[in-house]
Amino acid sequence: MRRVVRRRRHWPGFVLCLGVLNGHVLAGELPPPPEAVPDMIMTLELAPVVNGAARGNTIAVRYHQGQATMRREDLINVGVPVPRGDETWLDEGALTDIDVEYDAPRQRLLITVPPEQLEHQYIGAPVRQRPQAQAGRGMLFNYDLYSSHQSDYRYASLWHEARGFGEYGVVSTTGRWWRTLSGMNTGESSYLRHDSWWRYHDPESLHTWQVGDMISGSLPWSRSVRLGGVQFSRNFSLRPDLVTYPLPTFEGTSAVPGTVDLFVNGYRSRSLEVDPGPFTLTDVPYINGAGEAVVVTEDTQGRRVATTVPFYVTSELLEAGLADYELSIGALRRHYGRRSMDYGQPAASGVYRYGLNDTLTLETHGELADGLSLAGAGSVMRLGQLGVLNLAVSGSQHEGDGGWQQSVGYQYTRPGFNVGVQHNRRETGFSDLSGIGLEEAVYGRSSTQATISTALGTLGSVGGGYFDTRSVDDTRTRLVNLSWNRALWQRSNLFVSGNRALDGGQGWSITTQLVISLGQHGTLASGVERLPGEGGSRQRLEYNRPAPVDGGAGWRLGYDRISQGEDYRQAELSWRGDRVETRVGAFGDRDNTTWWGEATGAVVAMDGDVLLSRRINDAFVLVSTEGQVGIPVNYEHRMIGRTDDRGHRLIPWVTPWYQAMVDIDTMELPPDMQAERVRQPVSVRAGSGYLLRFPIRQVRAAGIRLEMPDGEPVALGSMATLADSGLQAPVGYDGLVYFEQLAAREHLRITTPTGQTCEIEITLPEDDNMLHTLGPYRCQPMALEREQALWEKTP
Repeated sequence: MRRVVRRRRHWPGFVLCLGVLNGHVLAGELPPPPEAVPDMIMTLELAPVVNGAARGNTIAVRYHQGQATMRREDLINVGVPVPRGDETWLDEGALTDIDVEYDAPRQRLLITVPPEQLEHQYIGAPVRQRPQAQAGRGMLFNYDLYSSHQSDYRYASLWHEARGFGEYGVVSTTGRWWRTLSGMNTGESSYLRHDSWWRYHDPESLHTWQVGDMISGSLPWSRSVRLGGVQFSRNFSLRPDLVTYPLPTFEGTSAVPGTVDLFVNGYRSRSLEVDPGPFTLTDVPYINGAGEAVVVTEDTQGRRVATTVPFYVTSELLEAGLADYELSIGALRRHYGRRSMDYGQPAASGVYRYGLNDTLTLETHGELADGLSLAGAGSVMRLGQLGVLNLAVSGSQHEGDGGWQQSVGYQYTRPGFNVGVQHNRRETGFSDLSGIGLEEAVYGRSSTQATISTALGTLGSVGGGYFDTRSVDDTRTRLVNLSWNRALWQRSNLFVSGNRALDGGQGWSITTQLVISLGQHGTLASGVERLPGEGGSRQRLEYNRPAPVDGGAGWRLGYDRISQGEDYRQAELSWRGDRVETRVGAFGDRDNTTWWGEATGAVVAMDGDVLLSRRINDAFVLVSTEGQVGIPVNYEHRMIGRTDDRGHRLIPWVTPWYQAMVDIDTMELPPDMQAERVRQPVSVRAGSGYLLRFPIRQVRAAGIRLEMPDGEPVALGSMATLADSGLQAPVGYDGLVYFEQLAAREHLRITTPTGQTCEIEITLPEDDNMLHTLGPYRCQPMALEREQALWEKTP
């Protein structure tokens, strides 16, 4: 049924003639209604208010014979739905179910529209300007030096990464040198290269190019291989603000302007301002799994209305219309970690994923090589609120043999509960790039795994798993795992787990461990392990205090008592500094102890300086204070350290592509030193470093007291000008003027408000960083020639 709202007509009281109004007021009567002048048309400028929300500037409203008339364009601009037509002015009677009221005291036009007729609002996260990631030019060398000694056997190795970076991208190579010495033998040594590549990221298109050694892309139902060649891929990590999987949206209607509160799984996550009308809320937190959201709005009577909406979110899906892909072309690499240069036949591998809609993502994978072709397709589907189903099938042809591989899985996650099942089956003739060129390529015929975990409230949480694999020779391995953990008291947890192989009858292997956190003093752990069969048992006691992140010492002590063997001892001492991290220790039993030592760090060459640092895994920032020593540097409001004797401070753990804030503390600067800026945002490209400058310059500042030739202070409001630089400053009370940038000798020209001019020459104290009030200096009359020259020089 169509709802009809009665319109209330209100007449502007000031339309009456001033004489008639005065007459009635004097007579003690109310003025007559506007019907006394039915042909009068008045135009008022009123502030529009739609369902209680003010909508910008005033609009023109005509009143004639008790009817309000408004421009169509004005109504559309303030969000009022209007009927189709070409009329410029619309009578209030033409607005279906809409009430128009004139608020005379506040000169407003109150418009009430059924909320469902108002324009739909889409409330999302605020649009932030995406930072431009930077990359400076420089080089670094990461190293990990390790040495061990046991009886008459000695071993030493050096792992390294040599990296160069700049606007052109990143070049990197890694490798390991090692040497062994046994007894009186001379021993042997060798060098093994790991990976060498050039990589370039394009954050605008979200693409990454890589040339050299690489790992091909894969899907959950395919395998990766190592190649030497070229790789082109979509890289979503270049945009940390980008959410690639579909998040839920919540809809509602607000009758009046107010606040919409969003509660997710019982916790309030958002509180947003909305205008009257229907809305769709897309600004939701990053969530995963099943849950329940409650959207709280306000109705026309001012009551809070809560709407409950269930949802299921999974990061395995791609947002509708989003594509993810990777293509690798090159030569297969074999015996990685054992040979430096072992490349085989040419091959190609590619994957592609596409979000068809918010519930279905399609996947495909292909491989090509000499004698091999493989193609596969799969999908990931959200089953409403019931979880996620994945399906895949692929087929291959290799040297005349063919075969198929099928994969099916299901997963369901919600707070406190998780279950997953995955089954893969592979025919004997199936092959892929991971087995090409290998004499003993082993493929499992089938594999099945099922896991479940659930929270039990105050009783802790339990989990279980079943794993079943069958190889091509029908060898079958089945394992069962059960676990339970519970927080016993503050900072302590009890863990119990059991494992059993169902084939072989060896019984259960049970481990019990109690972990007690000692806060900043480390952790204490005690455990008991019962080995299957006649393996006996093992008791372990361990204390671990890691080295602090900001630097300092740490240590670890461990003792294992084994029922059927020698007791095992372990000790380690570590030191974490700004320039290097070191560890030394020993492990073994009473008769066979191994001593070892390790040092890790980095050497950075940048901005004409060579710096030592902790190991740099990804991006970093080099802060420069233009040679100023001992300036405190903060990263994301956390104290990192002070600049060194060349004014540098390295921040080695910067998150790439993320905009962070770096600032310096200038409170300890001398009075004559000034920083142009003390805080800067910075975003660094992956694998690169960036030089962030904080210019600090010396400021020779002084207050100068000036007098006129007759000894009186220079008049207030006079202008003092430095002859050489042209800088100007007003003269204050008692003839005092202040300049920040002064040379050792300066000539000042003084111009009074009355037009008088004179000049003064001053000399600042040498080798003095204190602020001074100099003078008084008596101003001398200027020669005409000098006055003209100074006027021409002054800008």
